[in-house]
Amino acid sequence: MLMALLLGGLVACLAFYHAKDASNPAQGENFYHGQHITDPHLCHRLIAGKSLSDTHRNLLQPLGSRAEDNRRLVDAFNIDNAFTSADEVYVKHFVKEAQSRISLTSEQWKVISGLAQYAVRGWTESSQSVSEHDDHITIRIKLASMVQAVCLRVVLKILFKIEKEVASDDQLVSLAEAINRAWIVSKTQEGSRYGEDRDLQNALSAVFPDTNVFEPRENPLNFILPAFETLWRIVLRTFVEVKFTTGSKHPEWQDILIAFAGDPTKSQFELKAAEWKGISAEFIVSEALRLYPPTRRVHRTFKWTTTGEQISIAADIEACHTASKIWGPHALTFNPARFGKLTREQKGAFMPFGAAQFICPAKPVFGPRIIGLLAGTLLSELKNDWELNSDNAKVMEELNIGNKLCLNREAYEDVFLVRIRRR
Repeated sequence: MLMALLLGGLVACLAFYHAKDASNPAQGENFYHGQHITDPHLCHRLIAGKSLSDTHRNLLQPLGSRAEDNRRLVDAFNIDNAFTSADEVYVKHFVKEAQSRISLTSEQWKVISGLAQYAVRGWTESSQSVSEHDDHITIRIKLASMVQAVCLRVVLKILFKIEKEVASDDQLVSLAEAINRAWIVSKTQEGSRYGEDRDLQNALSAVFPDTNVFEPRENPLNFILPAFETLWRIVLRTFVEVKFTTGSKHPEWQDILIAFAGDPTKSQFELKAAEWKGISAEFIVSEALRLYPPTRRVHRTFKWTTTGEQISIAADIEACHTASKIWGPHALTFNPARFGKLTREQKGAFMPFGAAQFICPAKPVFGPRIIGLLAGTLLSELKNDWELNSDNAKVMEELNIGNKLCLNREAYEDVFLVRIRRR
């Protein structure tokens, strides 16, 4: 309901800012224009939308500061939700409704686990992915499409109680791809216009035939976007990281997530068994959220009290999550064990679900557990002799090196899961 990296060293950055501010307040404000703030403390202040210093306050209210920077989403998706509205009463109602929809009972978690398993098996057993050869059969599954469809099916069940018979995998892929395209275009200069996007309109109407998709507050995308857009990308990277890259040397990580997918309870999520070397599903998901935050940058619009100038500034969550001065020399390495003992500084820098006063309702329970459940289901259903393959040699080289995965949403569009069965 979901897209110049550093300002330099923190000391130099703040020194520059205060020096400019002392001589000319306007210059001090312009220092931030179009920049990404990488200091965690300043990021917290920026996300709150109130100020960046005691002398530079925002004339816009926090809701307005957030809504102003999300105008592109209104144009691209015709939505009116907590991210795009400055109406305090409506925003509170929307957040309350979102919290209600994602508050699942233990029985509901079991149902979602079964649905995820059904959704993945639908892809692995589909005859459309099979090609016949003289001595073998090759099964190829487009990884991004499968993850998107599985995540979207689960999201629709949780948010709208849509049963699996209502939408086909093809319809879900069409909707997911239309959302993804619109999101990418919305970030360009040309922008994206919902009224002109027939693919998105048709894909949405196919899944919601009885809903007025042209009425902003009735548009299902109000709830779908915050859940699906952030979910599928982190699930895909958690799966790849644990099965094919760093996790290939730690098979217990797969066992941990598979066990949680089969028993999606609080106790199982937090379990640190001896045979698992003290690692829990919670640690694995937290490390995935650190390296691959669902929202890389959080933008806010500021209108300065001193000049009245209106500018957009971003809190660089990705930079906060990967700064070596905070996370150590191996900050770019996937290592769930680090969450066994976080420093105070690391806790302050870790904000995959935002920060006060705009903390995602999914933070305490739903978000981390649904990531673990879906990644665990993928690992469970694809635990045999599946391999990653792509005609893009550069992508395969990057995957084989085992470095931090790329966060661009289209990075793994041409990656396939491949399995060969000998006759």
